[in-house]
Amino acid sequence: MRITQRLMVVSDRYVGLVYDARPVAFDEPYRRHLALVEAAETRSAPVMRKALATHLSENLEYMTASLAPHLETEEPLAIAS
Repeated sequence: MRITQRLMVVSDRYVGLVYDARPVAFDEPYRRHLALVEAAETRSAPVMRKALATHLSENLEYMTASLAPHLETEEPLAIAS
């Protein structure tokens, strides 16, 4: 139960960063996740892995662009490995 609660908090923060940073079209959340749904429907782990990596990379670029004006430093955001 505790891990589920933590995942929900992380999910809320993620959604807030992606969609609250600037106005988005009404159907943008649907369009952004459609490729993930289609990949999942293939039931192929490699297809799903590629779709998820693409999705996360695009979201990182989107969030970086949205947050860049608010950051004090102009250094690029580091990705934790």
